[in-house]
Amino acid sequence: MNILNSLNILILADIPEDYLEIKTIFKEIEGGKQQLYWSKSLTEIPEVKFDLIFYTINKSDIDLSESFSKLNCVLGQLPIIALTSNSDLNFTIKLLEHGAKDVLIKGDLNKAQLYKTVFIACDKLKK
Repeated sequence: MNILNSLNILILADIPEDYLEIKTIFKEIEGGKQQLYWSKSLTEIPEVKFDLIFYTINKSDIDLSESFSKLNCVLGQLPIIALTSNSDLNFTIKLLEHGAKDVLIKGDLNKAQLYKTVFIACDKLKK
């Protein structure tokens, strides 16, 4: 069974190109019947029960603690996958420490990596 079947995935991205990059890669995965929802901010989130969040972080100077706290407050304890252009290891560690289940680097993303990340994040939810 394809783990992507029937998932409702929120892509929280203030830049449309970030949403389009993820959407394009999801289309490459055969058999996936996931629903992708895009929001530019927490104030514009559709009224849907989400299974997973892709959160794009374009600035390294944001308050990660506050950002992840707001996400969890608004959406509950859903798996958050961070998508960033910052490949610095220390920044990646900070994202993971603040609650990201995985960190993906924009431009390096492919369908195998995306599928693996979603599979692991959703598998942890079941346990």
